[in-house]
Amino acid sequence: MNDAKDQAEEDAARYRSKRIFVAPSVTQAMHAVRREMGDHAVIVQVRRSVDEDGLVEVVASDSVENSNLAEVVVPDKAHTDVIQSFALLLAEYFTPILQPRLLQTAERLQAENTCANAEDLLAAVLEQEIPRLNLLDPALPKLPMLFFGPSGMGKTSTMMKFALHYRLEEQPVRLFNLDAKRIGNRYTIGNFAKLTDVKAHHVRSESVQKKINETESTFDLIDTAPINPFDGAELGALLSGFSDMAMYRLLVVSQVCDSRLQRLMLDEFAKQGHIDGIIVTGLDIFPDYARLLNLLLESGLPVAGISRSAEIATGVAMPSGAELVQSLLS
Repeated sequence: MNDAKDQAEEDAARYRSKRIFVAPSVTQAMHAVRREMGDHAVIVQVRRSVDEDGLVEVVASDSVENSNLAEVVVPDKAHTDVIQSFALLLAEYFTPILQPRLLQTAERLQAENTCANAEDLLAAVLEQEIPRLNLLDPALPKLPMLFFGPSGMGKTSTMMKFALHYRLEEQPVRLFNLDAKRIGNRYTIGNFAKLTDVKAHHVRSESVQKKINETESTFDLIDTAPINPFDGAELGALLSGFSDMAMYRLLVVSQVCDSRLQRLMLDEFAKQGHIDGIIVTGLDIFPDYARLLNLLLESGLPVAGISRSAEIATGVAMPSGAELVQSLLS
């Protein structure tokens, strides 16, 4: 008897946790959801209104636990416009905080240049919403590149990937290793330098600027010792040595990291110093593109590259919006 009562109360609570918002457009309905239920509301379903022509309904829940996502019904494509299908993609792959912003961009882009389907529209939205710093673009100013981040993120291998790319383009390259903490790092960079015929300097940060100023028109790549993101003194000490030098400050983070730790690191580094771009590694180990896209969109930092393999020869990719959508849905 008590079990039946408990189940009835649980079902009633779940029912109360869901609300239906009716509006002329998905964006207007989403704004009503955020206004009434807050940023953490979960979108359960997007559909055309059965009772009112020309209106849409958004079903929202106050939590993932109460959303009962097994009940989500994808509307018949014949009766669903591109924006509604797009909203379903958002509900499946993106955090509630991002959904209104991406929907607003989607409606604007769709009005300007009609996309044939939701996938093409999502690709266009990602091109618009994710800033890029394409370090492989020959038109980009040739400035030193400083790779920094916590231990195990792939800073050294990322630096070597860029170095190999420039070397294959027959560009002059110099490597600077500031990591005096790890002897193996010096050995790895030294061997790579010999194989690729580039110069490697193992120096302190105060010596780097002098050496860089000695020669222009080279690609100067700087590897750093691991930094604790929660110790502001470490990053401050590193960046202070280059405070008056024009350079690209590149934060390297791994997809293998816990997503909460990723966000905490980004927040801390953003507070402590200027970041010109973010490079994400480890996509070969943990190819969760929904998590990747949410990280890039929420950080607002320009993406400077994505690493899909630990092999140096594979390089660093700068995928288009269409390629990101293909990886997301595959």
